[in-house]
Amino acid sequence: MTIGVLKNICIASLFVLFVAGCGGSGSKNPGVDVHPVTGKVTVDGAPLAGATIIFKGSERGSSGITDAQGVYTLMTFDPGDGVPAGSYKVAVIKQEIVGADNSYSDVNSPNYGKEAPPEALGKKVFHVAEKFGSPDSSGLTATVKEGKNEINFEVTSK
Repeated sequence: MTIGVLKNICIASLFVLFVAGCGGSGSKNPGVDVHPVTGKVTVDGAPLAGATIIFKGSERGSSGITDAQGVYTLMTFDPGDGVPAGSYKVAVIKQEIVGADNSYSDVNSPNYGKEAPPEALGKKVFHVAEKFGSPDSSGLTATVKEGKNEINFEVTSK
């Protein structure tokens, strides 16, 4: 996995933990009705793999990660459980760091523990336009209804 994919997974995981809270074993759903939401995300007409999709509602949110075909399934409390009915602002995030010199974090490298120079940190590459990275700036919205929902999104790279 690339650093960017791992970062997207971490972002989605932290978001879900923040929204759903932590709990014991079993379902974390406190009794809220949720409805399955799946769909496909494309960028410039092509499936967008490894992107994080976030639905931000007035009370809670949910997230998912697209597969190789750009298909996502949202979770709010438990994997794949869905989303409460309502209106949502949506974000689509896919970025990665390219060209990073990982020798500064490799315990077997003579660079380990040293401060990495700026050029060793690599370059952040956005696979979708930055505006899509925030539910408040993306312009993307979704309405989740009772029952199964299929909601597709088309984003651009620029």
